[in-house]
Parts: sequence; C-alpha cells; structure tokens
Amino acid sequence: MDPADLPQIDAFQSEHSREMMVSTEPVADAYYLMSTNIGASTNWFPEEIGL
Repeated sequence: MDPADLPQIDAFQSEHSREMMVSTEPVADAYYLMSTNIGASTNWFPEEIGL
C-alpha cells in the first residue's frame, strides 16, 4: 500500500513499524492497534509519538 494513502502518523509512514500496525482504523481517539513482531501481544499506539 502506498504510504500516501495511509494515516499521516509516523507508525504508518515508517516501513518497519507499518508491518506491525493491525489496522488503519483507530481503536480509540488518536490510538491505533499495533502488534508485536511475533504477534504475541498488541498495544495501543498513540498518534503523537515519533519513532
């Protein structure tokens, strides 16, 4: 998917972290669901944090 089509936050614009993002839809206001590399757990990733 083209990064320009994704939410304009660091987690989706970085190729490394984009692979761990579960969905482009927020799970709560300004939070997206991120999975660990091995899929053992998920975390809420805030929009404001940089990588």
